[in-house]
Amino acid sequence: MDDLIRECPICKNKAESFLPFGVNPRPNAQCQFCGSLERHRLIWLYFREKTNLFTEKLRMLHIAPEGQISKLLTSLPNVEYISADLMPGLAMTQMDITDIQYSDCSFDVIYASHVLEHIPDDRKAMRELCRVLRPEGWAIVQVPILGGKTIE
Repeated sequence: MDDLIRECPICKNKAESFLPFGVNPRPNAQCQFCGSLERHRLIWLYFREKTNLFTEKLRMLHIAPEGQISKLLTSLPNVEYISADLMPGLAMTQMDITDIQYSDCSFDVIYASHVLEHIPDDRKAMRELCRVLRPEGWAIVQVPILGGKTIE
């Protein structure tokens, strides 16, 4: 065991290590305090260090919200935050991302992590995300990378 102390950027708790997580457990993957995984901690750091999410008045759509990230985003006073999920009760609104109920150019920010791989018509979903994103807005849409080869 190394002497490095890890700090979770989501909950701010510190520990000697994170917990293993996954079918084939990854070491140092899950925060034992808030349950965040590597991708959650990384995106929160990216939001904080590389975006205008904390400094400008923004309207944000978060698809399939992750619990801890959703709590943090909801607490930002400058962000009008809307979460959406296909399943009722998992977000602020129920929504199919292949048929988004908001008008064109409704959002400054869209965040969807590990969603598109579950959508049968992912191209339609991407068109809808582009439609509701303002021209000067930005989106982060992540999908899991499995294996050494991707097909675009």
